[in-house]
Amino acid sequence: MARPGITYEQVETIADQMIGNGEKPTIQTVRDALGTGSPNTIHRHPTAWRSAQPPVERQATRLPDHLAAAIAQEIERQASAARAEAEASADELRNQVAALIAERDEARNEASMATQEVERLRADLERERTAAEIARATAAEIKAWLAMVIEQRDESPSKGSMGSGAS
Repeated sequence: MARPGITYEQVETIADQMIGNGEKPTIQTVRDALGTGSPNTIHRHPTAWRSAQPPVERQATRLPDHLAAAIAQEIERQASAARAEAEASADELRNQVAALIAERDEARNEASMATQEVERLRADLERERTAAEIARATAAEIKAWLAMVIEQRDESPSKGSMGSGAS
């Protein structure tokens, strides 16, 4: 004669009792509570029972008020220190930016003055080039005139030798 099998209802009852007692229902603990059944036979019932259970809501552990207050106070202290450090860093950065702007402005001023000096020197150079060109042209004219005077002198008879024999 065949043995009667273990039913879902039997497993459900045992599992509910175990949960009520704060125990965890497993295949082995259900089998021990029933006093019979093979693990393979029992396996399908706890699985079905677990899927039928509502999801368990986990509640966050609540810290004691004095501990929560101490943590909040420490967080505020750390945030205050971080804010103070950030403000000090910001002030330092503002000072650095101001110094860099002053340096930039000074460099621009020096560059502008240097550009003006370069332009003045270019104008002076151009005047000197023009004066040198005029001097070269004048020197060339004088040289040509002098060459012509020398040539004329060498070609004409000497006035002193022509008229000196009669006295």
